Amino acid sequence: MTSCNRRFELDPKSCSVKLRLWSTPRISESARFLQQSTCLQGPRQHIRMQTTSSIAAGASLPPEWRLYLQQCREETYSNWPFTESCACTPRAMAAAGFIHCPSENSPDVAQCFFCFKELEGWEPDDDPLEEHKKHSSACAFLALKKNTEELTLSEFLKLDKERTKNKFQKKCNQKVEMFQEAAKQVRASIEKLGMEISVTD
Repeated sequence: MTSCNRRFELDPKSCSVKLRLWSTPRISESARFLQQSTCLQGPRQHIRMQTTSSIAAGASLPPEWRLYLQQCREETYSNWPFTESCACTPRAMAAAGFIHCPSENSPDVAQCFFCFKELEGWEPDDDPLEEHKKHSSACAFLALKKNTEELTLSEFLKLDKERTKNKFQKKCNQKVEMFQEAAKQVRASIEKLGMEISVTD
């Protein structure tokens, strides 16, 4: 199992109800609340969630919020090479927070939807949860003490704020890596030019 590095606020105080958005038996309850509620407000944005009967499948949630649903994470596993006889089945991977995000050269890349840690080189007997803990022990998703359907709206928004911070941190790291690579190439070109000038002198 190896790490894989590829290039590529909402105010909760006004809502104190339980966010039972992820449990199908209580979806209608959450849908009614969201339809009757005012929009969720952040410092610079308003997000109005439209809910329909398709919410049970997560279809009406913001795309990134859908990944809090284990079923939605599991559905990302297309052509996953490990089946029911393996430890890292799509269900086990999704339960550990991973989504499948393959590339042409790395068909088994899985990424935690929350901390954005990417792992590849999976083996049939790899335990997804243990691998997640081993490579990203600080992931807040792993530290949850209760099921997501038991989170209050305030708790959920606080958790998602942490996920957003992780996302921005990953993007910043990718930009830094790109800048460092570009600087390395420029430095090499300057050194090459300096050598050529020295030879001509």
